[in-house]
Amino acid sequence: MTDKKLRSGIHLDTKQISKDVSKELEIDFDEAAVELELEIDFDEAAVELVGEMVFKKLLLYGSDLEAFCKHARRSTVTPDDDVKLLCRNNASLKVFSNMNAQQQGMK
Repeated sequence: MTDKKLRSGIHLDTKQISKDVSKELEIDFDEAAVELELEIDFDEAAVELVGEMVFKKLLLYGSDLEAFCKHARRSTVTPDDDVKLLCRNNASLKVFSNMNAQQQGMK
């Protein structure tokens, strides 16, 4: 898949997710208020920016995984490897992931 197709797909998915979230928020507000007419929309530029940020982050994750494989002299990345790699810069996510792994190990 080319970068152009991937970027386009991510942008389309981001737009769809923003529409879905908008509808969910409207339903939540409608249930809370009897006659509250709300229309929640996300700014198009903000949605585009989120899509671009997701695209760039995924490219970074891909290059990190390739570097990790090369460093470990492996051709395959295990699920445990990629989770650790993706969590390494997020302390709270790393703690959560480790706790979850420990709980899974106890079962």
